[in-house]
Order: sequence, then structure tokens, then C-alpha cells
Amino acid sequence: MQIAFLQLIPCLGDIQKNSTRIIRAMEDNAGADIYLCPVNSLCGTNLGSWANFSSFSHDVQHGLETIAKETQAALLLPAVFFGDGGKEEQSIYFVRRGRLKKVPMISVGPQGNESSQCVVTTGSILWNDTPITLLFVISRHFVHRPLQPFSFFNDPTSTCMLPKGRALFIFTLHPWWNGFERQLEEDARDIARSLRTHVLLANSVGIEDGKLYHGQSAAFDPLGGMLLRTRAFTESTVTCDLAERLCDITQHFPLDGTEAYLWSALVFGVREFVRAAGAKSVYIGVSGGMDSAIVLALACEALGAEHVHAVFMPSPYTSKESERDVLLLASRFGVELVTIPIEPLMQAFSQALSPAFSTIPKREGDTTAENIQARIRAVLLCALANRAQALILNTSNKSELAMGYSTLYGDSIGALSVLGDVLKTEVYALAAWYNTAHPACAIPESILAKQPSAELKPNQKDSDSLPPYAELDPIILGILNGDDAPNYLRDALGKAEFKRRQAPVSLMVSQSAFGHVWRNPLSGRLAHSQ
Repeated sequence: MQIAFLQLIPCLGDIQKNSTRIIRAMEDNAGADIYLCPVNSLCGTNLGSWANFSSFSHDVQHGLETIAKETQAALLLPAVFFGDGGKEEQSIYFVRRGRLKKVPMISVGPQGNESSQCVVTTGSILWNDTPITLLFVISRHFVHRPLQPFSFFNDPTSTCMLPKGRALFIFTLHPWWNGFERQLEEDARDIARSLRTHVLLANSVGIEDGKLYHGQSAAFDPLGGMLLRTRAFTESTVTCDLAERLCDITQHFPLDGTEAYLWSALVFGVREFVRAAGAKSVYIGVSGGMDSAIVLALACEALGAEHVHAVFMPSPYTSKESERDVLLLASRFGVELVTIPIEPLMQAFSQALSPAFSTIPKREGDTTAENIQARIRAVLLCALANRAQALILNTSNKSELAMGYSTLYGDSIGALSVLGDVLKTEVYALAAWYNTAHPACAIPESILAKQPSAELKPNQKDSDSLPPYAELDPIILGILNGDDAPNYLRDALGKAEFKRRQAPVSLMVSQSAFGHVWRNPLSGRLAHSQ
């Protein structure tokens, strides 16, 4: 049996365009017995209120009918959308010989606890008198065990029980996190071995409000051996013959480690976010520090250097080393560099505010002057992006977001927070991997070696306000996982919630992403027991 995976990135809401692309992909891969589309290839992932428009269900039905009319091949097309009654529907459609059939699906029920549930439905189709079982696995959460396979099959009354020798097609809609792909494939292997059947795993690919879907669909034989794996974080159309193992499947294993996978995910996220927003270029505030260097490298790979603009806004506190590193970085990546010194604007703000400030006593630890610098830079960045009709990529990392180590409406601005779910220590690990993998355009060693600093006052270092990142990051992870931690750090994380709520959406690459898994009240005071 020839199975073709049509791993396509949908255009959210554009059903006509998506249906045309599905038809074209089937024509380009003619000869397969059955074509598999990931969930929501037709309408996109999680349309929100768009799905409540009166015309939406009609458009979906028209798209399905168009596909059925234009092809005589067999196609399985799973979808999640809102029907005429406003109720969410989870359905798999079977197209064969120009006819469209909605597969009857039975709910297996939610798997896992309330915070990490998979909703599972099952059904079956007949292919040349052979029953093929379908699983439709949906989660909008960052679940720990993606499929929780044996909970589906160990119940003697389960409709998923399969005799030996029958194929199982699994369609998943799961947000990706770093390490998710390995657990998902382990689960699929376990199911194949347990049931002694072929398992075809069709995974969604794309981005939705910061959540990434990685693709990397796969096929397994009844012994759990991998027959095929499509590429991750990209469109891929590949045909698999269940009767034989591919001679060379190494071509479908493009990623070789945690940092490589994380890098690919971030590049994919930047590219797809900018594309979906309809923008052509991005602006990045560069400082000579590690975070902005990594974001610049990611953006250049995702969009091409010609679509990336670096903006350097030195102050009297900017070191000569930072200025040198910015120039070297821009030259190495081949990006346009705009330099706008902010000292004249700092003086103008000081002069304008001086009469009003004279009536307000200055307190110890006052950071007003530092915050003004960050907000001046934000205004300049916004003006450039506004004029160019471009997006701003934010460069703050997860450690800073956790502790509130940023200026609201200053360095926290942007359309997308590229590193908002990447801890500072992970940023350094990513940079070390990148330099090894891309020696021709490596991030300068001077950036890796320097002490992290916002450079908003003389001789400032991040360690003046925060514990060393090597100590801080494990504590942050512990807090997010419910572990005990020093009260002052838990307090800092809680007090920074109002900043995080106003920060740009982050690319979510972990199981503890702010705004999705972790969400605090905006105000209040948590009393700690002794």
C-alpha cells in the first residue's frame, strides 16, 4: 500500500487557497493509494472567533466539495472547526472516487489531567475490504506524554482495539516543545509493537499565536521500525510503501541534537510569523549583547539578510567594546545597520522633565533615567518599523521576563518575542552550537565572553540586580514546575506578571511557557508560609 503524506502549512482562514494546494500536492505525488493530510490543512489551526462567522461552515463545506470534485484519489482530511450551531466539530473526511464522506467518529474521551489533556476520537474506513482504524488526537496544551498510548488500547471495551495486521492512522494536533518529537515517536513505536500493526503518524505543521506545530510525520512497521519520517518545521510531501523499508531514511533525519532542533524551531517560528503577518522585513535593536546577536542570526536565516535591519542606539554608557561588536556582527551577517545616538534625546527629556521632577523627591534605587533610555530606543525602533511597514523582533529572554528585568514600553516592545521562552543559559548554549555549525558567520567570541549588561548606567552588570544566570535559571524552572524556591524570587516572578501580560507573544518552545502554562494574577500579594 502506497501512503503519501501531504505535510502542508495552511494559510489560516484561506480555505480556497488551502484546498487548491491540497489538490496540487496530490497531483504532484500521483500514484499513491491513500493521501494523508495533517489536521486543519484545509482551514488552519485554531481560528478562534473567525470560526463563528456565518459563512465559515459554508466555506469549509465548499472547500471539501471542491477537493472531492477535482480528484479521484483517496484522501483522508481531518479538521477541527465550528459548525452552523457554533459547536466545535472534530471530524475526518474521506474522499474517494470523487465522493466525499464524513467518517463516523466515537469519542474516547480526554486523556490526562485538566491542565494537560488530549481529546481523542476514533473511527474506521474500509480500504479494499480491509478496515483501517483512525485516531484523531487533539491537544491545545503542552502535555507531558503526547499520546499516552496504552490508555487508549488497554480498556477491553475500547473501540480502538485492533486485531493484528490492520493499519492505524493517527492524526495529531499538538503544540511542539523541545523534546516532544522524541516522546511522540516513542509512543507511536509502542503502539505499533503492541498491536503488531503499521502506524502512520500525520502531524500538523505551522504556527498559531506563538505555538509551533512541528510536522515530522512518520510511518512505523509492526515491529516499531521506522519506515519514513518527513522533515520537521517545513512542508514535506513523501510517499511510503508499507510493503518495504526505505533503503535510505537518513535524508529524513535533518536534526541532530537539542540545540539544533531548538534553532530550527525558532527559525521556523520567525519565518512563519512574519509571513502570516504579511510583512516583508523586520527591525531589531542590537546592543552588542548575546540576545540581540542570536535574534539577528535567527532572523537572517529565516528571512534573508536583505529583509533584516539592525538598529544600534548607543548612549553615553555604551562601551567601546559593544560598539565594536555591533559593527562586526552587522558586517558578518551582511545586514543594514542604522546607528542613532540617543544622548541628544536623553538631554531633551531631562530638560523637559526637570521642572516637574523638582517637585518629586528622588528615592534610593530610582531607575527612571534608565527606563527613559529604553523607551527612547523603543520610540526610535517603532518609528523606523512604522515608516518601513515592518515588524519589530523583541530580544528579551525568558530569564528576564521571569524576573521583570525589562522596561515596560521600552525593551519589552515588539511584534514577536523570539527568545521569550528561552532561558539565558539556553541562549548561550544555542550560541555555542550555532558557532560550531556556522563557522563562516559565527557570533563574535567577544560577545560570548562579555558580562551581560543593559548598559544603562556606568559599569552596570545584570549580576548587580539578579543572581548569576547559571544559578537563577534552574530556580526559575523549579518555580514553574511547582518546586520550592527562595521567597524573594517567587515574589519577583509574581510581581512581573503585569509586564509579561503586555509583552509581545513569545515563540513557545518549552512546557512552561509564560502566558500559556504559567499565568498569575495581575495584582495581589501571596503570603508565604514559614
